[in-house]
Amino acid sequence: MTPDPQRLSIIVPAYNERGTILTILARVVAAPLPLQEREIIIVNDGSTDGTADILNRLVEDPAKVLQQEFKHLKSSPTATRMKKISFQVIHHSRNLGKSAAVRTGIEKATGIYTLIQDADLEYDPFEIRRLLEPLLDGKADVVYGSRFLGETRRVLYYWHTVGNRALTTLSNVLTNLNLTDLETGYKLFRTDLLQTMHLQAEGFGFEVEVTAKIARLNLRLYEVPISYSGRSYVDGKKIRWWHGLSALGQIFRYGLFPGRSLKAGHEQAEALEELSGVDTITEHMYQAVRPMLGEKILEIGAGTGNMTTFLLRHGEVVATDINEVGLERLRVRFGNRGNLKVHTWDASEAYPDKGSFDTIVCMNVLEHIENDRAALDNMMAVLKPGGRLVLLVPQGMWLYGPFDAKIGHFRRYTYENLKNLLGEQGFDVHQQFYFNTLGVPGWWINAKVLKRDYLGRGMLQVYDRISPPFHWLERKLKLPLGLSLIAEAQKPQKQEHANDSSARDSA
Repeated sequence: MTPDPQRLSIIVPAYNERGTILTILARVVAAPLPLQEREIIIVNDGSTDGTADILNRLVEDPAKVLQQEFKHLKSSPTATRMKKISFQVIHHSRNLGKSAAVRTGIEKATGIYTLIQDADLEYDPFEIRRLLEPLLDGKADVVYGSRFLGETRRVLYYWHTVGNRALTTLSNVLTNLNLTDLETGYKLFRTDLLQTMHLQAEGFGFEVEVTAKIARLNLRLYEVPISYSGRSYVDGKKIRWWHGLSALGQIFRYGLFPGRSLKAGHEQAEALEELSGVDTITEHMYQAVRPMLGEKILEIGAGTGNMTTFLLRHGEVVATDINEVGLERLRVRFGNRGNLKVHTWDASEAYPDKGSFDTIVCMNVLEHIENDRAALDNMMAVLKPGGRLVLLVPQGMWLYGPFDAKIGHFRRYTYENLKNLLGEQGFDVHQQFYFNTLGVPGWWINAKVLKRDYLGRGMLQVYDRISPPFHWLERKLKLPLGLSLIAEAQKPQKQEHANDSSARDSA
């Protein structure tokens, strides 16, 4: 289901909140927000205090049940606004914990964004607009409301604050984020991303797990300041000291052994996202190909723009990919750059504008295309006479393993067969060399010894930290072994059907 771009989904997990549930729902309804249409999904998590009966009456006639609550608010919703607000109540037969209640709500969300709203009165719905701003501006995928960024707050328990900041710091160490408030109850997500996440934490572990997976998926996370009116234990606060110990265990679990970040069916996207988070390898790629780049560049397989940011230094760039979600993140990342155009293109199909570019940059793409010869023909057609193809592909079928299969590699290339392939497709190969020697041992161990279909986050982090001096040395020496191959191939100034596959086949 495609999220409705005009709707905000608000999940309200509730457990024994008879005294506050109508008040908080009235505030959610009355809050003036840029998105007038909103669906409120209340998950009654096995309440035993009469909360279920109140919610059942609410669904029958929301305006009537909330009428008394509206009288105490700064503003009341008009009849027109009430028509744009829907209520859905889901009952758990027993108490499963906040994380389970949130997951139930996520499954039902249909708005473009999804907010978690606690059923107590600690967070003010009139501040939801603050959380929406980075998303509506296209800057963020996720926004957290931080209680520690200088806003008005109720003064309560010192040791709660110490514990929260300690947990936040530990989480930051393991995720390499710089959050100020891990355990905030105000979290706002792009629904399409949230619904693809593989979430399984119990109790109050949602906050820790979702943060670890946001970091692992390299999502754009913002914090905004919010006020906070914390409850005392007399008021019904449910967090106890043992929940802190549980959160500590969850931080180590999801920080060190996060498991899958995305649901089944999204394994390839997850694996590619993890690889794209290794910043040093992208810098190394760019330095290796920088002398080959022209001024009008077609980038194939741009993803979310890790290489694009370097290519934009050289001139006009058209960034393409088959993944529209990734391209949307790329558009947002670079804004209205005058020298960047972005659109969807599958290199196995003909490009609409032939003979337009002096450079094609195609990195880690050709191996994903079953008919690589047809793709090379399409690239040839796009280039101006004398234009260059800058190509990077994985090297060595002896390194092919479960992870290659998982991320959609049809093959790995050898030095000779890549050179021959390019020549047969009509390209003049100017140079070809091995790339990323340092990556070979780790990949071989992962693929052939451990037979894993994933790359451990710890392994990637170690590589990211130790690789820069090795990359510099490799660029100087051009070593005779590498995890990948880079080729610079030119379209001849004059062609006589050199890239016409059908003519060659008939001959």
